[in-house]
Amino acid sequence: QLRTLLKETIVENHQPKEQVDEAIISLVAGAVAAIPGILKGLGWIAKKAGKWIGSEKLQSIGETGSEWGDKLHHKYIGWVQKLLWPLFKALKIKDEKTKKKVANIAFLILIGALAADAGFSAYDAFSNSQVALGAGESGLSALKIGEVGIEGSNAAFRALINSMNLGDEMAAALLKVGTKL
Repeated sequence: QLRTLLKETIVENHQPKEQVDEAIISLVAGAVAAIPGILKGLGWIAKKAGKWIGSEKLQSIGETGSEWGDKLHHKYIGWVQKLLWPLFKALKIKDEKTKKKVANIAFLILIGALAADAGFSAYDAFSNSQVALGAGESGLSALKIGEVGIEGSNAAFRALINSMNLGDEMAAALLKVGTKL
């Protein structure tokens, strides 16, 4: 149904079929990539709202949403890591921590590329008076930019803590607290 709606919206503006299919693929890929960020964001909002109105149930729902988003993000990283096995093999990378770091970087690059694509798609949609499609693409772009910013700052924080030679226990405690802020 979404595909039909998008096609009708785009075709009404006389765009070639190839562009219609490309726009749909881009929108769906961007939305799927944004699901962990959406779940984390909605979870955060629900937790804050629940705290504000004094609802433990809403806070619990928010915590669950955030956890689901985090778990899905880790699944995505696992899939990226599996896709990168030829690279790891060619470079003789065997350390699992290194593989995970490379997969995280590759995922952030992918999210950044999808954010840029969503931004260009939003511009095209607004230029063709497709306000709903442009608004959707703008929202997805903003979510992806936010995720890249959060993950990037967490990575920088982890690198800083690890470089301080604080010992494993202290570094683990600071990382646990710091990346949740």
